This record gives sequence, structure tokens and C-alpha cells, in this order.
Amino acid sequence: MRIILAGKAASGKDYLRDMLVKEGLKPDVSATTRPMRDGESTGVDYHFISDKQFEKARGLGKFYEAVAFNGWQYGTVLDSWNSSDVFIMTPSGIDQINEEDRLSSLIIYLDIPIEIRKSRLTERSDSDTVERRISADEADFKSFTDWDLTFSSGDFGEEVVAELMVKMLKSQLVGDLFPDMETQQKIYEFKKKLNPAIEDNPELDVDDDCVACGS
Repeated sequence: MRIILAGKAASGKDYLRDMLVKEGLKPDVSATTRPMRDGESTGVDYHFISDKQFEKARGLGKFYEAVAFNGWQYGTVLDSWNSSDVFIMTPSGIDQINEEDRLSSLIIYLDIPIEIRKSRLTERSDSDTVERRISADEADFKSFTDWDLTFSSGDFGEEVVAELMVKMLKSQLVGDLFPDMETQQKIYEFKKKLNPAIEDNPELDVDDDCVACGS
């Protein structure tokens, strides 16, 4: 299963991705033609490339999906799509996911209030303006409905990460007792973060769809 994070500027996509990576998930590193921001590194946050390099890669079929957003190009590298666990994508990119891959993807929409996002954007120092990014996002997300879970709180705590890790780990179960034992133990540890009472009351260990978010 792939976890795909979608959200407008300053919704916390990078932050939530980094929290999931700390739990052992492998992050996608996409390609982009936008300028590098302060604190970013090529090959870590993105592959920062020129328009000419981007078009050459597109012509060679190196991208699973590629989109233009806010004047720049973004593309998910095909090799990374086949080997990574957590992605950040735009609605236009999500539209390019084929039917088979969509069934094995968990799309999370970070629908954070505009007041919180504006506050975060004004604190950033990069090549874009607050007004331009907000305007571009409003257009890009206007008809976006293809998501499985949505979070509207600007504070992603342990419960959010635990909920997503439980879903990811469940997707890795193979239905064989011994191979699944380690994965089941990891699932149990994350479930305890969601409901500490299950350690003393195993009967409370039930599989609800989601306890830390709205959907």
C-alpha cells in the first residue's frame, strides 16, 4: 500500500511525511523545476532539475505522473513510485493514478483552515508569494474529492501517525501465522498509542475504520 498526502500550501504535508518516515516508511523523492527553498536539499526533498531536464525525462518515460502547478513542473519518478511508501501529490497528479494502483493507495487530504495556512506561509522565505500560492491552491483543489481520509486539525500528533501506520502494516499482512507475527506485534504497539486501555483490556482491541480523524 502507498500513503499519498494531498493538501494546499502549508497544510503540513512535509511534516506528516517526515513523521511517517521516522516510523520506517520510505519517502518518495519527486522531481521539480521550482527553485529550492531554504533548508531543502536536492535528492532529499526533491530532485531539483531544469525545464530541459524535466522534458527529457518525460520523453524517456521516467515519470509515473507529471503535472504543471503554479508555474512549475512536478513529476513522480517511476522507479520511486514502485519502491516508496509515502508520497506527496497534487489533485492533478492523483487523477493520473491508474485504477489498479488506486486500489492499493490510501489518499489523505490535509484540509487545514486557511487562517492556519496563511500564518505558516507568511513565516516562510521562498520564491513565491502568499497570495499566489493560495490562489493556485483554490483552483487546484476546487473539485478534489478523491481521498480516503481527511484531517482538518493543524496539529498532527501521535494518534494520526499511529492510525496511518496501523493501516499500512495491515496491508503488509500475508495471511501466514509466522511471517505475520512481527507485523502483528507492530500493529499492536501502534494500537496501544490509539487506545492505551487495550493493554489491560484485550477485548477493547477492535478494528474501527478510523479513531483519529474524520472521513
